[in-house]
Amino acid sequence: MQHYYAQALHASLRDGMSVEVALSRLTTVLQKKRHEKLLVPVLLEVVRILETQNGTDIAEVRVARSGDVTLLTSNIKTALANLGATGSTKVLEVIDKTLVGGFVTTYNYREQDESYKRILKSLYDSITK
Repeated sequence: MQHYYAQALHASLRDGMSVEVALSRLTTVLQKKRHEKLLVPVLLEVVRILETQNGTDIAEVRVARSGDVTLLTSNIKTALANLGATGSTKVLEVIDKTLVGGFVTTYNYREQDESYKRILKSLYDSITK
């Protein structure tokens, strides 16, 4: 459902409607249909649409050490494919000192966490419950 709202908002903006009027009309429709909770996902999807049209196709990979990217290349490619990245997607590598190991990929406001920190926390949570 949010996809249709996003397409309608994008079409309104593309056709020259002011941002204020388009957002006002969207919130009115969402309130009438009792879909107020969809406002943020709709806006995020419109941002995704606009970014892909403007050529902004960047994924981020956070790792603990610089050598981890080469060690985890196949896993990182799989994670990026799961998030919808293509071969033409530019990948930005970031060193994150808060990670113990593994990686976290982000693309189009979605994230796949394959860090050791998350895996160890999940294991701990499953053991203690």
